[in-house]
Amino acid sequence: MAELVLIADDDSDVARAVELNLNLAGYDTAIASDGEEAVAKAIEIQPDLIILDIVMPKLDGFQVCKALRDDPRTTNVAIILLTARSIASDKVLGLSVGADDYIVKPFVPLELLARIRTHLRIRDLQEQLLFANEKLKELADTDDLTGLYNMRSLYQKLDFEMQRARRFGRQVCVIMFDLDHFKSVNDGHDHLFGSYVITEVGKIVRANTR
Repeated sequence: MAELVLIADDDSDVARAVELNLNLAGYDTAIASDGEEAVAKAIEIQPDLIILDIVMPKLDGFQVCKALRDDPRTTNVAIILLTARSIASDKVLGLSVGADDYIVKPFVPLELLARIRTHLRIRDLQEQLLFANEKLKELADTDDLTGLYNMRSLYQKLDFEMQRARRFGRQVCVIMFDLDHFKSVNDGHDHLFGSYVITEVGKIVRANTR
C-alpha cells in the first residue's frame, strides 16, 4: 500500500506540480487549498506525511503546524514546509512550531522526494523502536510461561490498588490459588509438559480477568 501525502498549498499550480512528482514516484496524494482544510483533512485521512505552504488563507502554515502537533491524532505526522519565504527567522519559527523540514521554493523535485523518503524512513524507525520498547516492557513485566505479571510487577500493581482503595474508601481483594497435585504432572510426564500446563493455566486466567 502506497504512502499517503497531503499537499497543502493555495497555489494550485504548485500543488499540482508537487502532486505529479509524488504520483510518479508511487505516492498517493490529497490536496488542501487553505489552512483550515489542511487541518481538517489531516485529521480525517491520517496521511503519512504533509507538505505544507506557509502563506495560506484562513490559517497560515505556522498555525497549521501548531494545530497538528497539539492534536494527538496528528502529533507524529511528518511535516515539510515548502515555501517561498527564505529568511532565517521563518525557518526557525517553522521548525520551532513543529515542522520536521523546511524547503524553499522553487523546489528541486529530486531533493523533495529524497527528503520525503528520509522522513518516512525516520517514521518507520521510530515505530520499530516503539514496538521494540513495548515488547521489552512486556518481557520485563510478565512471566515467560504464564504471560501474567511477575512478582515485581504484581507488587507494583498491588501497591497502586491499595493506594487507590485508601483514596476512595474502597476494599482490595487478592485471590491466591494453587494447582493441586502439580508435582505429579512433572513426575508422571516431564517438566516440559508441566511448563505447558502452566502456560495453559495462564491463558485461562488472562481470558477471564481484566
